[in-house]
Amino acid sequence: MAKVPKFMKIQQAFSNAVLGSAACPLEVDQNHVKIYRNLIHEGMDEILRTNFPVLYSLFNEEDWQQLISHFLQTHPCKTPLFYEIAEEFLDYLNNERDSKQDPSFLVELAHYEWVELALDLHENEGPFGSVDLFNDTLRVSSLAWLLQYDYPVHRIGKNYQPQTKPQEPTWLVVYRDRALNIGFLELNALSARLLALLKEQSITGEEALAIIATELQHPEPQTLQTFGLELLSDFLEKDIILAAYKSFPS
Repeated sequence: MAKVPKFMKIQQAFSNAVLGSAACPLEVDQNHVKIYRNLIHEGMDEILRTNFPVLYSLFNEEDWQQLISHFLQTHPCKTPLFYEIAEEFLDYLNNERDSKQDPSFLVELAHYEWVELALDLHENEGPFGSVDLFNDTLRVSSLAWLLQYDYPVHRIGKNYQPQTKPQEPTWLVVYRDRALNIGFLELNALSARLLALLKEQSITGEEALAIIATELQHPEPQTLQTFGLELLSDFLEKDIILAAYKSFPS
C-alpha cells in the first residue's frame, strides 16, 4: 500500500478541523482555524437557505445550524462549484442524514426545490415553432420534468406539514419556458400518463390520446380526445411540449 505523503496528511488534518469541531492537531493558531470554520459554515448556510427556502423555513435556527454542521462533517463534497452544492446536499439527505425528528417528506421537498435550481441552470431548449397537436409527432421539452411524489410537496410550508402520506401520489410537471420562467403544473393520472407517453414514444397527439382511450376503455373516445387536445394546447402554451425535431424543415 502506497505511503500517504506528509503534505496530504497535513491537508486532511486541516480540512477535518475546519469542517468539524475538533481542534487542529497542527501547529496552527486555533483562533485562525475557528475563523476558517465559521466562514465555511456561514457560506454553506447562505447557499442552502437560498436554494432550499421552504425547507429552511421548517427548521428552528438551532436545528438548522446543526443540520449544516452535520452535512459539513459527514458528507464529502465532490465538487468545488457552488451551484452544485445543492445536489450534494440532496445526496446527503438521501444517504447520510438519519434523524427521527425529520418529517417523512423532507427528502421529497428538498428534491422539488432542487429541481427548480437544476432547470434554471439547464441548457436552452428549442426550436419553437407552429405545431399541429393532432398530426405532428410531439416531444416533451428537456426543460419539462415529470415528477411523482408521495407527498404534495408544492403545497408544503410552515403552515402545512402533512403528518401522514396521502393515499394518492402527487404528479407534477416542473418546467422552464422560452422566457426563462420556472413554473409547475399539478397533474392528474390522465394528464401525467399523456406526458409520459409523449416522453417514452415518438408519437402524435392523436396516437397518444388513442392509446389512453384504449387503456381506460373509455366509452366516448371523442370526448376524451377533445379534453386531451385542451391539455396538449395548455402544455404547448407553456413550452412543456414541442414538435419533434423532424417536424421542422431542414
